[in-house]
Amino acid sequence: MAAMSGNRSVTFAQAPSATHDCFEIELVLPASDSMVATIPQPFCGPLRFVLLGPAQHYTLPGITQHDQLFRIPFALENAGTGTFNGSLAMPLDSAAPVQRGRQLDARYSRGFLGEFRRIGGTMSGLRPGERTRGDTLIFAVDPLTQGLRLWLTTESARPKRPIPVQESRAPRDEGPPGRVIEQFVSRSGLPKVRETRVILRLRRPELAIFTTSYGEPQDCPAGCFYFGVTGLAYHGKIGWLRSDTAVHSPFPLAATETFLFSVAFHDTIMARLGPYNQVDNLIAPLLLQQPQVPRPLLMRYVERVYADIDDRIASLLANSPAVEREPDILTIVANMPGPLYRASETATRKLDKLAAVLVHDPTTSARTLWVLANVIRADDDSATAAAIARHPNGRANPAVLSRVAVNHPWVRPELVASLHVSERVRRMVAALLESHEPAPLAQRLLDDPEAGKSLDVLLVLANRFANNAATRRLPEGSLRWLERDYVLIR
Repeated sequence: MAAMSGNRSVTFAQAPSATHDCFEIELVLPASDSMVATIPQPFCGPLRFVLLGPAQHYTLPGITQHDQLFRIPFALENAGTGTFNGSLAMPLDSAAPVQRGRQLDARYSRGFLGEFRRIGGTMSGLRPGERTRGDTLIFAVDPLTQGLRLWLTTESARPKRPIPVQESRAPRDEGPPGRVIEQFVSRSGLPKVRETRVILRLRRPELAIFTTSYGEPQDCPAGCFYFGVTGLAYHGKIGWLRSDTAVHSPFPLAATETFLFSVAFHDTIMARLGPYNQVDNLIAPLLLQQPQVPRPLLMRYVERVYADIDDRIASLLANSPAVEREPDILTIVANMPGPLYRASETATRKLDKLAAVLVHDPTTSARTLWVLANVIRADDDSATAAAIARHPNGRANPAVLSRVAVNHPWVRPELVASLHVSERVRRMVAALLESHEPAPLAQRLLDDPEAGKSLDVLLVLANRFANNAATRRLPEGSLRWLERDYVLIR
């Protein structure tokens, strides 16, 4: 997703929330048609960013409900002691979505900011204390956007900072490989072995992860490198963590290797070798394709896809036979946030295949039933729909019943009866469910002093009618059709 700032395209990346060299703007949207702006970092060199009024919501012909337009009047003030003669051009440097005060990785929600423009002059010659005139920021945001954090720059005013040079850390060297590893490498058939190094060694239990470089030098004009493979020696077993045309003898992983399937081993790799390391890239597929992965390790991998976007781990989880036997974990994977996680579709399809069993299991959670209710069809899944609506964890849950009611109107009386509201509000909801023009009735419920604060009514509006305002009012962790959660809901 890219926003246009003048003629400049800005790619959204996760921006730091620490002090920035130039302007930082915080935008909170308490409702889809209102915005509150604050300026945590108002200075860029001698220039100060000054708000001249509140954010204004406006509409234009041809703009659909999928875009909310705002404009913010502002000025740039010369807070320095001399005339500012640089350009006042002010492009968008980066942007990130904010949900309930927490900055999210921008890749989680690519549509949060559709367009950004700045209208105003770029002429220089601003005297001390003088302000620009006629400056306006223009935004088009998605109706579900709850907040934005923007960083803008004025290149001619940005303070000059030294650029730190970070040297890449060489792999750990934890001593000589030892006779067992050397003998294994020598009989492995690798051509022109150059070096074998141990990069992780444990004493209890006795374990070594090693790398071997081999073959002809490659790309020498740019600095030679060699082919490499990684191996594992553990409890008298030894083998490579990958197998291709040049490398055979993969590590013989068995279900009895409890330490290799432990959270302790996973955390040791991440702590000793760093969060992004080649060993994890090899170990994770090896473990997650096994049917006996214990639940604590599965949950550790699930936690990772919420802490940082990792489509590789998400895909491994969605296709793991161990996850398939844990419906609640499969449900979490099916609800992973953001469009980047295509693996959530795989997990949803697997849940759908298990529906005939899950809907008759009294221990199936409401969240799993809700996912199943999202994929049932109008005609050929009537038995599944009935089982979900009468399930102990579904029959009193407005979110689950609302999703069933999308294609199965017969569930409407059960949905109305499940609401913990007054009889007056129940009648309003019943009228809404029967209406061919639901928008005015939905707004009446939102404006009603009782219905507008009822979680049950908000769940109906969010799940049956995809109402943006109701979705926004629901707390994090609620079952919401339009918006996934960005924290792990167990």
